Amino acid sequence: MEERMNFLRKLKNKIKRYFTKPFKLVIPQEYAKDLQLWNNNRGVFSTSYEAICAVISQNSEKTPLFYLTSKFWNLKSVLPARFEEQKTFIESSFIPKLQKSDTLLDMGCANGEWTFIFAPFVKKIMAYDYSPALIEGAREINQKDFAHISNITFNQGDVSTLKIEQTYDCISFMGVLTYILEWEKCENILSKLYTALRGGGAYDL
Repeated sequence: MEERMNFLRKLKNKIKRYFTKPFKLVIPQEYAKDLQLWNNNRGVFSTSYEAICAVISQNSEKTPLFYLTSKFWNLKSVLPARFEEQKTFIESSFIPKLQKSDTLLDMGCANGEWTFIFAPFVKKIMAYDYSPALIEGAREINQKDFAHISNITFNQGDVSTLKIEQTYDCISFMGVLTYILEWEKCENILSKLYTALRGGGAYDL
C-alpha cells in the first residue's frame, strides 16, 4: 500500500528525470487526488472502480479478482466516472493548447468520448485502445453520430508494445495509468510517449 501511495511522487520525479525537452503536462486535480487512493486489492483507482461497478452492476460476483478479469474495458460503451468534471478539465486546460495544424495521438481512446471532442481543434488524430470492442464502438459512433468528422483513425493497439513511428504535436493519455499495475511498465510507456511528443507539445495525462 505504501508503494502505491507514493505513486504520484514517483511519477513527478520520473517526469523530471526523463523529460528534458520543453512540453506542457496537463493533469486534472481530481486525477491527482485519485492517485493517492490506489487500492492494492483491486489495482484500480476509486473513480475507475465506480465506472466498473456501473458497467457490470448486473453481475452479483464482486470479488477483487472479478473486477480485474471481468473484461469491463472490452465493451462497446464505457462512460468514465466523473465524466462532466473531466470534460470541463479538457475544455479549459487541454483544448486551449491545441492548434488546427496539430497532429494528436490519443492513447486509450475507449469509444472516442474525448477523441470526438478533440477532433475540431486539430488537423489529424491517431486513436488507439487495447479493447477491440471499444474500437469497434468508436468506429460505429463515428459513422452514425459524427459522420462529418473525417480526421480520426481508430486502431486497436497495446500501448506497452505498440511501435510509434512518428511524432505528434500533442498526446492524450488520460486515465490509462489507472489500469497499469507495474511501475516499470508505466515508466516505459511514459518514456515512449514522451519520445513521440514534439518539443513544446501538450501532454494530457
